[in-house]
Amino acid sequence: MTLLVGLANRTHAILVSDRRLTRNGAPYDDESNKAALFHCGDGRFAVAFTGLAEWGPRAPWKGGTPPPGHFVTRWWLLDALAESAPPDYLSLPSIERFRARATRDVAALRGLRSAEKALSVMFAGFVYEATPRACGCVVSNFEWNPGGVTGDTFAVTGWREKRPSAGNPAGVFLGGMTAGVSDERRRALLALLEEGAPAATLTGKAVQLIREAAESPASRNLIGKQCTSILLPADPVEQPSMQYHSADVTMAIRGVSFVVTRQPGELVVYTEPEVTVGDTPGGPPIPIGPRVGRNKPC
Repeated sequence: MTLLVGLANRTHAILVSDRRLTRNGAPYDDESNKAALFHCGDGRFAVAFTGLAEWGPRAPWKGGTPPPGHFVTRWWLLDALAESAPPDYLSLPSIERFRARATRDVAALRGLRSAEKALSVMFAGFVYEATPRACGCVVSNFEWNPGGVTGDTFAVTGWREKRPSAGNPAGVFLGGMTAGVSDERRRALLALLEEGAPAATLTGKAVQLIREAAESPASRNLIGKQCTSILLPADPVEQPSMQYHSADVTMAIRGVSFVVTRQPGELVVYTEPEVTVGDTPGGPPIPIGPRVGRNKPC
């Protein structure tokens, strides 16, 4: 089960997720994308999921066209976002329609125990009113229940920037395998948000939090160290940025999916781009790797 870390204040929203998939408690894929950018009529959000990743007669799925009856959450997520935007294409009504669709579609999966249907989808971004308003929420069938018991109904829990307010309103949202995250770490992230720390600093701290949680025995080896981040500036004119954070040396940069549906007749979907890093077009690939700490040997 992935760990999701969402951050939002008046200037930017950030969502970081790890990329590990597990089956029967054992990792089998550390490079599965779980994140997407959702752009609707009055807002845009970074979105990522944790929990149920796939189900079907031949799980784990190895790519290509899924067989009939096979449920793949990262593909379902894109369809569900696109189909939840109409008829008004507004952020909060779209999230409510998404909640209803999640309840319907996950309940329809047969042959799964209740705990195996646990799924959370996090949204972190902005609703564009007179001025951008930061918001974040989790759509889940288990995180809102006492003891994390999986239910049949998804609910929306979240935070919105209050108006008027003093200081720099900020929110930190955690989802999924949170057992390895200390309250101290969460409070430290919130303090950085309230201080207006640079987005790169906040992203780096969120990635660090996930990797520290991955090493905690409380996480039961369910969190990976390969991560994806999405950064959304509050200003809608500024472009979002996505980053792949590798803990290993690699020659690939793995991206996130996009769903853009702002008005009737508009639907643009991109799925999980991946590129090889090279110094010049057509030149030899150059490996990239994790950031080296200041006092660590090269």
